[in-house]
Amino acid sequence: MKLKYLRLKNFGIIRAFEKHFQDGITMFSGKNGQGKSTAGPDALGLLLFDSFDGNLEDFLNWDDPSGFEVEGHFEHRGMLVETGVSYNGSTSRWLKVDGAPRATGASQVKQALAEILDPKMDLPAMIAFQKTADLIAVTPSERREHLRKMFDVNFNPEVSDLSIQIVALSSMVADLDRDLMIQKATTFTRKETPELPFSEQELLSKEKEKILVEGSIVRVQADIESVNEKVKARDDARLDADRARLSFEDVDLKLVRFNEQPPLPPVPPVPDMKQDPAYLSALAETDVSAELQMVSEAVAVLSQEDSLLIPKRLTLWDDASHQSVLSQAVIAKTKVQQAQIALDQVQAGECPTCGQAYSADLIGGTEENLELASLALVSSEALAEESRKAKEAWTESNQSNMQTRERKAEIARKKDALASEASALSAKSANAHQKLDALAESWRGKASAYESAVASRESLVEARKREGESLAHLWQDKLVARDSLKKVYDDLASKPVPSTLEFLQEREDLLKVKAGVETEIREYRDAQVLRKSVEQDNEAMAVAEKARDEKILSFTAEIQKATFELEILEETKTKFQKEFPMFIVLYLVSEIQKHANDFLQDAYGGRYKLKFIEKGNALLVTYGPKDKDVAKNSSGFESQVFSMAYKVGVARAQGLGFMVLDEPDSYADEENSEQFYRVLAETKDVLPQILTITHRRQAKNMLKLEFGADVVEFVNGEAI
Repeated sequence: MKLKYLRLKNFGIIRAFEKHFQDGITMFSGKNGQGKSTAGPDALGLLLFDSFDGNLEDFLNWDDPSGFEVEGHFEHRGMLVETGVSYNGSTSRWLKVDGAPRATGASQVKQALAEILDPKMDLPAMIAFQKTADLIAVTPSERREHLRKMFDVNFNPEVSDLSIQIVALSSMVADLDRDLMIQKATTFTRKETPELPFSEQELLSKEKEKILVEGSIVRVQADIESVNEKVKARDDARLDADRARLSFEDVDLKLVRFNEQPPLPPVPPVPDMKQDPAYLSALAETDVSAELQMVSEAVAVLSQEDSLLIPKRLTLWDDASHQSVLSQAVIAKTKVQQAQIALDQVQAGECPTCGQAYSADLIGGTEENLELASLALVSSEALAEESRKAKEAWTESNQSNMQTRERKAEIARKKDALASEASALSAKSANAHQKLDALAESWRGKASAYESAVASRESLVEARKREGESLAHLWQDKLVARDSLKKVYDDLASKPVPSTLEFLQEREDLLKVKAGVETEIREYRDAQVLRKSVEQDNEAMAVAEKARDEKILSFTAEIQKATFELEILEETKTKFQKEFPMFIVLYLVSEIQKHANDFLQDAYGGRYKLKFIEKGNALLVTYGPKDKDVAKNSSGFESQVFSMAYKVGVARAQGLGFMVLDEPDSYADEENSEQFYRVLAETKDVLPQILTITHRRQAKNMLKLEFGADVVEFVNGEAI
């Protein structure tokens, strides 16, 4: 297996992380609590094996607790596997294999992943969590059970499958035994072949007799049909004679009734239209020329008067200007009065404004003001007089125009009345002409109807003539046909016809003879069919008896074969239950012990050596010359070293090729730490891809410089 890609979002302390992985060692480095383990074993354990401590809420980011996402891609056994998990209060998962969706939903994805990476086998061998000694610090019986589960040396499924096969095979053997007993109990009894009632020669004689009898029956039947045809011809002739007689009597009656018809009445003549009073009245109403002449003359007189009435052309009267002129005259008069009062006050030595004593030298100015006001008054009164005269003239002209318009309107009304009168006279004349046209059309219709009636009468007369001639000819034809058919019937009735009773009796006797012969032939044929059926049944019984014997041989052979297979299955089941598990466990224990000690030899120079002892259902792990129990006597560092050696041994034995190590050197000093990683880096043949987490700077620098390790530094949840 190889990890190809990992992406994290809001997972634990890590806000965002994305990385593509290559072969070799990848190291996540940094101080404690910076996100190394979160991005490594925590994320991969959750993503691949659904393995985590606590609750999923514990992985929510403190700054953004809305949810997290984890996505990873890896190659395994030739497949590209892509999977992801997200959590926002509820869990969702997805899985693709070689680019095609494989499963969706948490339970379906976990089940599908478990089929690809078995958690009980791959998780302990792949991921080593910090300070874990789960494969060492347990009891020997727990260690052996864990090992058995890890490598699936429990053959219970195989034993169960074998048990199912044994039950099915035993059931098949029982069914075969039952079928064999049924076949052996099956017996066949052949039937006796029945005898024929007479010989084949006698059959040929009876068939010839039947043919002769059938010929006689045909002859007698021809005689019967000949007599019947003669009787039928006589009866048909009588019916034809009766029909001809009745037809003649019917035509004779029609001819009598035709001759008794009265003659057709004459057509009444059409009266003269010009003698009709309605025509004369309408003709009188059409002449309205005198009345129209009088109306035309009256219209001419009114039109002449209208042409002489022409109103004067006036402009609109500006009453505002007229009132302004009158107001100016009033104002000028007021100013003259005020100037006279002021002159009188000045002459009296009094100021016209304040009433104080006024100087006499100002009298000249006051007189001048009075003179100017008087001149203005004269001018204003003259303008006012002209405006009054203009208004009077405009008013007189306007009244004259109004009278003219009223007369012209009256003339127009009279002309309209005369026009209406002329229209009424014209309409009266038109109505009279329409009446004349209607009367003429009616007269023409009556004349046409008269002509049609005359033509129709002539046609009826001609039709009656033809009908009479036709009835006379038909009467003659019916008379000839009646006499002719009566003569034919009389001739047939005069000839005697033999009776059919003798022929019928002869035919009845022949039919009885034929029925007897046919019965004997049918009995012979039935006996033949029965004889052939019995022979076929006996042949079928012989075939069935042979098939039964073959089935007995086949069932016997199948029972022997199934019994042999059943013995093999029972033996195989015993081996799976007892021998195989012990052999596989012993082999795995020796392989794990070898790989673990090889690792300890390379890493620590043979300072430590483990011994795996299989003891019943327990697996003891000891070290040192005195075979000390690692679970009871090893120190913290030794327990960590032994656990790592055990894991490396399991990984090598399993051949997974990928490990995640979380602080594997936490108990080692700098020298042992470097030696540990150096040995680990040189195991690329069995572990081509390793992801390790450490905070040791010296080990990080050594792996980077000597082995080209891909180092990712984590600071506050961010990869540098």
